[in-house]
Amino acid sequence: MEGVAHRSYGPRASEPGFRAHTGFERLRVLGEILLRKPGGAVDGDGNPDTSFLARIPADTPSTFKTLDQDGLVLNTAQTWHQLRPGEVRTDCGGCHGHSQRPADFASTAAGRGAVAPVDLANRAVLDVEYYRDIKPILQRSCVTCHSAKSGTPPARLIWDDTALIDGFEGAWHRLANDQQARWGIKPVIASRTWRQTNASRYVRMFQSRRSLLMLKIMGRRLDGWSNEDHPTESTPGDASTLPRGASANDADLDFTGTIMPPPDSGLPALSAEKNAPSRGGSTSVARSPRPTRRSPAGMPTS
Repeated sequence: MEGVAHRSYGPRASEPGFRAHTGFERLRVLGEILLRKPGGAVDGDGNPDTSFLARIPADTPSTFKTLDQDGLVLNTAQTWHQLRPGEVRTDCGGCHGHSQRPADFASTAAGRGAVAPVDLANRAVLDVEYYRDIKPILQRSCVTCHSAKSGTPPARLIWDDTALIDGFEGAWHRLANDQQARWGIKPVIASRTWRQTNASRYVRMFQSRRSLLMLKIMGRRLDGWSNEDHPTESTPGDASTLPRGASANDADLDFTGTIMPPPDSGLPALSAEKNAPSRGGSTSVARSPRPTRRSPAGMPTS
């Protein structure tokens, strides 16, 4: 993934921008690389071989994430990286593995030349844009129920709020810029605001497997926990309805109800990939993925 604009300073610094571990920088996707090898190949350490080769643009800040079989983020490199023209990296030991020896690149499929390099330097990048890519999906599959016109939209969530706030539609703010919990159901903690990486009740930045929006789109919990692992109020937003003796600081959002939109609604599914073949694990490159200790990578530049 590549950073394309820094919004925390300059003449347009007051705009909301893209909030993530990279501050207010926007990202665009260079590509996605399949990591798991057919037949269950293993590396020299006996672990599943997730090595890859990628050619990336030189002198360009980039980072990367690993994805699960649903295409959702498992982990994210926390810093930017770049290579000089002609430079090759095959020795990354991980963000916090500097004292650990990385997997021997020569023992991997990529090191043996058994996988072809993926050229990310000469292909179209993917820019995800709210008005072009996200809003049409909400209008197609969500607004029928989640409309201000209905009077009582489910979960008090409104997707047809087009009133501009600081130059952006209200629906976008409700989804991606509501840490202060100005709309809808508030959290039960004392501050009554969303904490940590929550951009809103529905989205955790770079944590789609923990985002309520994705739980509803996929129709199940995605984070490895169950509803019973954390206390949740029986009346959303009302701390007095937490289980007896439970702390509001331990509260979590449960997955309840059905997949959205409901199967009997007649509306198109939110995820076009819901029934697509499994990726089997992959990495998404935002102008340059960073390999983990067990995912050695050869990354020549151009």
